[in-house]
Amino acid sequence: MVEKHLIHGIFIAENKNRFICRVAVDSEEIECYMPSSCRLEKLIDIKGCEVVLRPNKSERARTRYALYAVRKGRQFILIDQTEPNRIVEACLHNRRFSFLGKRACIQREKTIDGYKCDLFLPETNTVIEIKSIISFGNKARFPNVLPQRGTRQLNQLHSLIEKGVKVCYLLVSLNPQIREIHIGEEYAEFHTAFQKCINAGMLCKGLSIKLVNGTPEIQSTVPVIF
Repeated sequence: MVEKHLIHGIFIAENKNRFICRVAVDSEEIECYMPSSCRLEKLIDIKGCEVVLRPNKSERARTRYALYAVRKGRQFILIDQTEPNRIVEACLHNRRFSFLGKRACIQREKTIDGYKCDLFLPETNTVIEIKSIISFGNKARFPNVLPQRGTRQLNQLHSLIEKGVKVCYLLVSLNPQIREIHIGEEYAEFHTAFQKCINAGMLCKGLSIKLVNGTPEIQSTVPVIF
């Protein structure tokens, strides 16, 4: 990886605080921030793996570095689950997203009837909800942890759809090798809420991200099976 300011280390373990992990860098053990919505160990096992860290932007941050990517085979896979929102927003004007209609104006974290959405397109009254997926296989299941918050969000999204708001649910795989994303039925309440939104008109699309010289880019569209 050639992006400046990135450093390499070996992942040791997560701390009890799910936002903190320990990484060995040049034989020194340091604490790093984990930009993840849940404990990473519930999704994948990266103990002993080579990882990439990048400096925290905030001078007030507890740690100097944040976990950014992990080596899997010959390539690095993005781990930072905060990146998809930024990447999608930056690429939203591309032809890939033409199915959304007009996209000249993009609003970030706008609150619509009490719901704080990731992105909002005022020209078409469209809410965009972005969910990142970490999986090392070529097929991924979503959700892969107990989705209590996700179920509440879907119920709110359904209410918005009933009021005439358009909703696009984007599932973004951080692993470029993913070929299919499956909406699992393990969590019945989530699956029911998801299907209810689909039946009401919610769009659901899948994407994958690839690191190119340390920079994340949208690689391809991934079919979502439900």
